[in-house]
Amino acid sequence: MLNRILLIILFSISVLNLNAQNVKYGLFGEYGIDQTTADFKKLKDIPNCCPQFSIGNGNGITFGALIDIPIEKQYGFLIRASYTSFSGNMSSIETTPIIVNGSLKTGEFNHLLDGNFSKVGIDPLFYYSILPNLNLNLGLRLAFKISSKFNQKEIIAGAYGSFTDSTLLDLGRVRNEYLDKDIPNAGAFSIYSLIGLSYDLPMNKNKSLFLSPSVFYYYNVNSQVSDVNWSINSIRPGLAIKYTPQEEVKIIKKQNEIRKIDTVHQELEVITSNFNFGREAITEEVKLFEDVELTTKYYSRTDTIFTAKEYTMEGKIDVVGIDSLGNEIKSAVFNIEEFVSNKLQPLLPYIFFDNNSSEIQNKYVKITKDEVSNFDFKQLSKYTTLETYYQILNIVGKRMVENSNAKLRIVGCNSGIGEELDNTLLSEKRATMIKEYFEFVWGIDNSRLKVEKRQLPDQKSTPITDIDKMAENRRVELISDVYEITSPIFLYDTLRKANPPTARFYTSATTNSSLKNWTLNAKQNSSNKSNFEQSGNDILPKSFDWQLNNSQKLIPTLAQQIEVTLNLENLKGMKMSISSILPVNYLSVSKKRIEKINDMEISRYNLILFDFNKFDIKSNNQKIVDFIKKNLNPESIVKITGYTDKTGEAQLNLKLSQNRAQATKDILSHPNSTAVGEGNNISLFNNEFPEGRFYCRTVDIYVETPIK
Repeated sequence: MLNRILLIILFSISVLNLNAQNVKYGLFGEYGIDQTTADFKKLKDIPNCCPQFSIGNGNGITFGALIDIPIEKQYGFLIRASYTSFSGNMSSIETTPIIVNGSLKTGEFNHLLDGNFSKVGIDPLFYYSILPNLNLNLGLRLAFKISSKFNQKEIIAGAYGSFTDSTLLDLGRVRNEYLDKDIPNAGAFSIYSLIGLSYDLPMNKNKSLFLSPSVFYYYNVNSQVSDVNWSINSIRPGLAIKYTPQEEVKIIKKQNEIRKIDTVHQELEVITSNFNFGREAITEEVKLFEDVELTTKYYSRTDTIFTAKEYTMEGKIDVVGIDSLGNEIKSAVFNIEEFVSNKLQPLLPYIFFDNNSSEIQNKYVKITKDEVSNFDFKQLSKYTTLETYYQILNIVGKRMVENSNAKLRIVGCNSGIGEELDNTLLSEKRATMIKEYFEFVWGIDNSRLKVEKRQLPDQKSTPITDIDKMAENRRVELISDVYEITSPIFLYDTLRKANPPTARFYTSATTNSSLKNWTLNAKQNSSNKSNFEQSGNDILPKSFDWQLNNSQKLIPTLAQQIEVTLNLENLKGMKMSISSILPVNYLSVSKKRIEKINDMEISRYNLILFDFNKFDIKSNNQKIVDFIKKNLNPESIVKITGYTDKTGEAQLNLKLSQNRAQATKDILSHPNSTAVGEGNNISLFNNEFPEGRFYCRTVDIYVETPIK
């Protein structure tokens, strides 16, 4: 039998045109999950009263050797020789008469039949690679019997009873029992059809060793026993190890050399040598081209030529105009026009203090007793809103001097939280500091100044736990029985406006030594004071924007061109100055009157101190509204804009600012007016300080009145 198997294997190999280098040899093993299908009542000459054996299950093993013979890249033959075991365990339950306690009763008993088959055989298989290394296998198994054994018995189900034909009491529950007997008429030769999947997993670099997991399905074509129908099919997962011999390849070794010399130039401040040979570096690269091994050695060296370092510096400045829409204007001429300007600016009657402190902050302007006579309201005309506010101690002081019958209540407050909680002594100290300034600097009689103390202000900012609201509540309030003491400041001046409103300076500097410092300034030729100035170290910004209309103190006042100068200095002491020109046309009020050019008067008014989340016009703003109405004529163009501070939700602030602007428009009742709310989209003042937030809670009224 074994001779026949070997002859089949040798014949299969001999008929194929093989490339021995690609043939794989190996060992494999499988574990079988067997399924029995049958159609018989008993084996020949073996007593059994089973009505029918039909299904069963079992398990087995397979192990053997294999040859993997590739024909092309995608397909080939797989021949396996192996030992295989199958088993089929079947049972059938039947009712039968049994004796229980001497009485005849109906019971159940179980017919059990276990078959075990051992075979050797050969599997000629054809495989096709459906994916790289994943093979579909189809073929047959031709198997020869080694042994066929069975175990059989019939046993009563349940705890009591014995067969009626039993003669021995202790054996009355089992009959027709056979152990490890040969199966009558067991087939000597079996045929199986096989289908399965396997995957060849390379285990080394040259792909001579493979680990191949697989799963096969065995379908039993003919019966295991010649005179009955008994087939065993099986699913068998397994694992194989394959080895393909590698022919020894004679490698031809070749060598190659590549030399590379680079020269670099290096600038030094101090030269001790003109030339330096670099250190030679050697690297090796090995490449295999079939039977040729090429070794390439790379020799590289970098030599250095030293030269004295030269320092250079270049700079550039370009001037363009930026119109109100943000568009750039090349070669722009800046037109400066004068207008008669009236400004009514509310005075915030609060002085704010640092946490747990009674010292007047340095931002509030304080003068000496000798300087009192030189203080003039006219000097405020060039000040911004907050610059004017920081003069509050001197503004109120001068007004108290001019209004000799006026009295002033100085109310000290605290934040009512933390260190200041219930600290009315601190509130009193704050008020006393303000009183002493009025008394000893401005010479106001003590009888006209009344110090009061309290915890939180009467109109406190809430919530008091918010850090910004705490800063707003740490204050001294100035309250007078005479309106003029804390009334808005009316200023008459000449206002200048530039068009385009912004000058942009594009700057650049290149140097092989870092910048030490730079300055940029713009001024008119006959002036010693810069209109615009910036300076810094190291990095020069690419551009600067000068918004001419933001400061009346710095806007050009003469009909002269503006010279823009960029001064550069590097760390090696090299200096450079680059200049450009900003052309100016100047149109004064007097020129417009003489030449009868259309002119206008510009007035600006502000309302502040709106209650929290309120937009109604109260008494402190009503007097300002009345003043504005008296100064309007039918041809005036009125633009009303509402604002809020940064606190609160943006959408609510926008609505609040619109309501404040509209309430102002309604009360002015001027036909040629518009009202719009900006909310906190635009920060008029620095909201980090309490005075900035108060002045942001405003309505701005901008009036243009034509002058004929």
